[in-house]
Formats: sequence, C-alpha cells, structure tokens
Amino acid sequence: MNQPTVSYHLKRLHRAGLVGRRTENTWCYYSLCTDLRSWVNDEIDLLLKVEPTA
Repeated sequence: MNQPTVSYHLKRLHRAGLVGRRTENTWCYYSLCTDLRSWVNDEIDLLLKVEPTA
C-alpha cells in the first residue's frame, strides 16, 4: 500500500477508538488500544438501539 492510503486508514481507526496516536514533530506514532472490550460493548449497544425499518 502507498503511504497516503495507510495514513487514511490509521486516521479512521483512531477516530473509531481502536488505535492510539501520539505526534512528534511531523510524525505520528500509532498503537493498538488494549481496551477493546468497552469499544465492542459500545458498538453492540449502538446496534441494538437501531430500530428496524418496515
């Protein structure tokens, strides 16, 4: 993959709360979040709140 594509996807993962990010000068360093249980629970709660359309 090229660098802009990787950056785009890392940015999306960061917004979703799946990866952490720290910035040093012009570089961004990403790390996997270890608290995935709360993220999964939040996503399931959102899915359960959606009412089916008839």
